Amino acid sequence: MSTLVDHSSVVLYRAPWVIPVTSQTIHNGVVVVHRGRIKAVGPWNEFSTIYSKSPIYNCSGVLMPGLVNAHIHLELSVLGVVSQENPNSTMCDWVRSLLQKRLACQYSEEEIHFAAAKCAHNQFESGVVVLLDTGNTTLPSLSGETPDIHSLLELIGPSAKATQAALLTLDGLAEDVFPTGHAPYSTSPQLLQSIKQRASVKKSVFSLHVEESRDEALLLLQGEGCFYDFLQDRDALDGTFPLAVNSCKSVVDYLHKIEVLDEKTICVHCVFVSDDDIQILAGAKSHVCLCPGSNKFLGVGKARLETFLAHDIIPALGTDSLASNPELSMWHEMALLREEHPAVAPETILAMATIAGASAIGREADYGSLEPGKSSNFIGIEDKKISTAVSEKEVLEILTVIDKPERVIRYSE
Repeated sequence: MSTLVDHSSVVLYRAPWVIPVTSQTIHNGVVVVHRGRIKAVGPWNEFSTIYSKSPIYNCSGVLMPGLVNAHIHLELSVLGVVSQENPNSTMCDWVRSLLQKRLACQYSEEEIHFAAAKCAHNQFESGVVVLLDTGNTTLPSLSGETPDIHSLLELIGPSAKATQAALLTLDGLAEDVFPTGHAPYSTSPQLLQSIKQRASVKKSVFSLHVEESRDEALLLLQGEGCFYDFLQDRDALDGTFPLAVNSCKSVVDYLHKIEVLDEKTICVHCVFVSDDDIQILAGAKSHVCLCPGSNKFLGVGKARLETFLAHDIIPALGTDSLASNPELSMWHEMALLREEHPAVAPETILAMATIAGASAIGREADYGSLEPGKSSNFIGIEDKKISTAVSEKEVLEILTVIDKPERVIRYSE
């Protein structure tokens, strides 16, 4: 259940627990809001007298930043779940099934938009305040209650012919359309560099699927694997792959050499990156976004979260699309990470779902933590499990394994 509370003047939000994320959890805390911005965060006894005449909203559980979904494909929502045929199916088999279903069903624009809006609303109801959406088409503004949506137009061009067509599309884009690449196996070096150049000029995020499957490196470096067969079947092999750059040691090394890795780049999935790759990403200050739910559904493996953390990279978190993730919940993503990486502290997992995502998308000035100056668009979580918690450690543990809170309260200007 989700409840929306609006405010325009000074308002106090009080709860047994306030979790700023970037600072210590506060027991019996308060968030002070004025004109849509957080004015102060701290213990209740420090502010109750100062603002004694201000209205107070009480939350019986936790006040915390809204969640940030750093990777989703809203336009695929209309397809529903696209299952793997059998346990031995490759990611390429799933991509084939996805494309076949997309072509066979011939959904109307209205159906695509309705499903996307419904998905976005469900994200909103679950406590997501901002998301990074990537699609092959430009969706119109979605009606109803949705998170703050930052949209990227995904361009694909694995061959010289497809690259030229994509470059023409790129040249003709409106100023308010922000392009990005799909993946190294589906986007030529020339196209990736051109997209990245435009993104740099626009100071836009550049998001790319990276090392989601071992077959990506096999295609790029050796001209083998299921993606090679996939492109061959679609008559999309013309010498672009394998790469002519023999000095590349890996996919990440290749991306580094063609200069598309920097602080505005988000590498999504990163399941099969090496220690050297992670060192490259850290040196480039690139962001990483993990999608454990989608990876588990597709059977591609688990990302090396502990190694990222050891290199001072706190990955963002995303759900990917409904086509590859039946749960499509940031709460489920956190719970799955806790299950797969029990040694990782719950406060780190919570940071991945909030401030790490906001920083990756470039929205940390507004979202990701409870701090003065940030947006009052935050959330309250109420659940009987939280009501019995007696310590900060226990509260953080509950939040990151709860999977589905009983009540999400949306506080918004």
